[in-house]
Amino acid sequence: MNTIPFANLLIARITATVCMVAAAWLCLLPPAIAAPGSWRQRADMPLPSSTPAASVVDGILYVIGGQVGTGARVATVEAYDPRTDQWTTKSSLPKPLWFLTASVADGLIYAFMGTETFAYDPKTDRWTAKARFSPWSMGLMSATVDGIIYVFGGMTENMAGSYDFVQAYDPAQDRFTARRKMPRTRLTAACGVIGGKVYLAGGVSKEPIVNPNAIFYKTLDVFDPQGGVTPQILTATLESPDKFRLIWQTEAGIKYGVESSPDILTNRWTRVTLPTGSTVTATNGVVETSCLVTPGEPRRFYRVLEAN
Repeated sequence: MNTIPFANLLIARITATVCMVAAAWLCLLPPAIAAPGSWRQRADMPLPSSTPAASVVDGILYVIGGQVGTGARVATVEAYDPRTDQWTTKSSLPKPLWFLTASVADGLIYAFMGTETFAYDPKTDRWTAKARFSPWSMGLMSATVDGIIYVFGGMTENMAGSYDFVQAYDPAQDRFTARRKMPRTRLTAACGVIGGKVYLAGGVSKEPIVNPNAIFYKTLDVFDPQGGVTPQILTATLESPDKFRLIWQTEAGIKYGVESSPDILTNRWTRVTLPTGSTVTATNGVVETSCLVTPGEPRRFYRVLEAN
């Protein structure tokens, strides 16, 4: 019968004990030591760029516009294929754009900056000019919900002012429609969609170099495209040769104004003076007020919109 010397048994027991203690200690190590995730540097872009926009279509990343180190704006479009780790230069934007935003709808990329909208078709590698919007803005945010692209805020061309507007762009109709304004002026915020709602996080109230009093936000605001009530004129009744009564559907607590135009094709509208002034605040679901009529005009168009 083979026997193991006592000294060898003692060493074996001590070694086993040390291994078990070591294993237990390893199990208690902080998760950060073995945290998941990794970074890899892939192929460089053909040209450097800052403040571009980016969109993904069919697994290809498109980097659009921006500016180079000299501050010059660029119109370049670079496409990155992660399967081959290669960049391909695509057709340039119709003009250089920076501080732009871009979103995808129905396989097309839509870029917004200034007052211009450009659509890019990756299949044909062509850009097409689309409907303009106003006011002029850069540093905007955008996101797509149910095929509609929502464009938010931004700043003026001289960077001194900023916006709280929300525009809904319908690619099928190539038309912008004003939506409920943001709770605050905002530009260059993080923007994403979860469950049909648009989330805006961070950003700044104004361009901070020109405006030292600009507020850097930690606020998260959520925009629900299906929320709220769109003002809709219900009836318009002539009360006298120079006055008519207007009734429209509203949302309580929202301030509204009435505008008129002799020709809607010119898109020139003038704010109408109401008995309450230039605006009226809804106290329930319907607003009823009087509007003056300009004598001698063959026709005039009226519209209701949320007021500043």
